[in-house]
Amino acid sequence: MSSRQFFALIIFGLLFCPLFAWAGERGSQGPDAYLPETVYEFQPVLEGRKVVHDFILQNRGQAELSILKLKSG
Repeated sequence: MSSRQFFALIIFGLLFCPLFAWAGERGSQGPDAYLPETVYEFQPVLEGRKVVHDFILQNRGQAELSILKLKSG
């Protein structure tokens, strides 16, 4: 990389990076799903026993949140 290209890259970063940061701080006008707990480890369970755990899902955005698909591991 030449010094001219390096200098152009630095100038680009100084000019445009603050714009990207500002865009992220404005907040979401759409839905914003938040899961305080994303993983739960069950204790050992006897075979055939039913185990249940509830995950809390919060919508921290301004629009309605639609859950279209869930997948368990």
